[in-house]
Amino acid sequence: MAVKVTKPIILEIDNVRIRKWDEQNYYIEREETYFNPKEKKDITDYRFKGYYSTVLGALESIHLKGLLIDNNSIGDLTDVLKQVMDSEKRVVDAISRLDVKTND
Repeated sequence: MAVKVTKPIILEIDNVRIRKWDEQNYYIEREETYFNPKEKKDITDYRFKGYYSTVLGALESIHLKGLLIDNNSIGDLTDVLKQVMDSEKRVVDAISRLDVKTND
């Protein structure tokens, strides 16, 4: 049986989180529902989205890849723009929370 090693969570924004891989690397995970063919059922779990050398790089990627946007609730261009603006606000709020943690 494989031992699952948990890495520290640096920042969590809704269904996306940044974790520390080692002293020089971070990675992003996003909670998603997907079909597992081995178990033949839908599973909701965190899926790997990429490695980054800095937290800032990870935050930029979360925004650029649209990881905070819910594609299932988009009906028209107005919905897309609202979700993009909301995504930007959540990333900025996360940065300010991170800044408060480092200043303590």
